[in-house]
Amino acid sequence: MTTEPAIPTPAPIRYRLHWTDYPLLILFCALLFGYVAISGRPMTMHEARLPQCAREMMATGDYLVPHNGPRPWL
Repeated sequence: MTTEPAIPTPAPIRYRLHWTDYPLLILFCALLFGYVAISGRPMTMHEARLPQCAREMMATGDYLVPHNGPRPWL
C-alpha cells in the first residue's frame, strides 16, 4: 500500500484594511460623492425615484416589475 503525499492547501486569504487605508478610502469617497454634494444641482426625477422603487421591490418581493406605488413603473 503506497500513500500519496498530501497536497498542502493554501491558507485562506483574509483581506483586512490597514490603518493607512482609511484616509485613502475617505479621500476617495469625498472625491467621488463630494462633487455632487457641493454642486448645488438638484436630483433628477430618476435619481429620486429609483431608490424608492428598489425599496418597494424588496418589500413586495417582486423583482421583475418595478412599481411606483400601485402602478408598474416601466
